[in-house]
Amino acid sequence: TPCSSWGVPAAEQNSMWLKVYVQTTGSLVFKIIPNVASDDIDFAVLNITNTTCSTLLPTDVVRCNSNSNWPGTNPNGTVGVWYSGTSNFLVASSAGNSFCAPIIAFAGEVYLLMINNWGNYGGELPGINNPVSGFTVDFSGSTAVLFDETNPTFVKTMESCSNTQQLTLQMSELIQCSSIAPNASDFTVSGGATIASVTGQNCISNSTDKITINFTAPL
Repeated sequence: TPCSSWGVPAAEQNSMWLKVYVQTTGSLVFKIIPNVASDDIDFAVLNITNTTCSTLLPTDVVRCNSNSNWPGTNPNGTVGVWYSGTSNFLVASSAGNSFCAPIIAFAGEVYLLMINNWGNYGGELPGINNPVSGFTVDFSGSTAVLFDETNPTFVKTMESCSNTQQLTLQMSELIQCSSIAPNASDFTVSGGATIASVTGQNCISNSTDKITINFTAPL
């Protein structure tokens, strides 16, 4: 990334990735707040609106911070993209400058946020053998709307070839599996049919776009 410096690579280590969809135009800002202030967390933000994960380039990085969280340089260990930031790129091995400059994000854009759990200082240089204790990512300061405020809709129903007491609903987008009431209180059916249970299909990371409805009797 553009945050490599002085021969120190800004490479991934214990990383995780978040994908952010911009709903309305505005400022995109966030803070990454570690649970333990001595944890050294780096990050990079990539604009992937016109590219794919398999074709990403260093030029797709629009913000990154690989600075060193020497004790006391990043207050509470917090880093991010914030209104007080003035630089797009904060290079490896630098100290201080907790925040990059805000991103003007436009409706329809898609960003990736890579968060690097570099390590905990613990009185020594950070490294892969020094565990970290987790963090919170706070986007609440953004003026851009990053959450999908359009309710999902039914796209189609799919009948089971082997189970006449079952229907599957295809939704227009992913929904949280934990939001589906197993007792079917989210649904009403006319015509005399009674729902026995409702489940989300293939709930990976608590998300699905298919809901299976089981009825008490054949349809």
